[in-house]
Amino acid sequence: MKNLQEHPQSVLLTDSIEPILQKLHPDAQYCIGQYELMPANERGHYPIEPMDVELGIWQGLYQNLELPWLRWWDKQGNLLVTGWEQSQILEARSQRLAAKLKELGVNPEELG
Repeated sequence: MKNLQEHPQSVLLTDSIEPILQKLHPDAQYCIGQYELMPANERGHYPIEPMDVELGIWQGLYQNLELPWLRWWDKQGNLLVTGWEQSQILEARSQRLAAKLKELGVNPEELG
């Protein structure tokens, strides 16, 4: 039996690094494979210099599993989000904006 976390872990890493790879290779000529980790930096992350990203441990809920997960960060220490996480962020932002417009007497539905 394989590790329960193996498949979701690979999806998590691939989904969140995809935008970086698309910027570096707009012609989509790239593949994702394995690599050897280098010594960790001061945040406990492993820098991947050619991509300006770092790999580290994130404790959280992903696909209904509360576990420590490998996640990508940018060089400033910001977590790279998955497509689903990005959609949740945008939805929350949209709801806050709609609420603010309603406070100002503007019906967001009429803005179309």
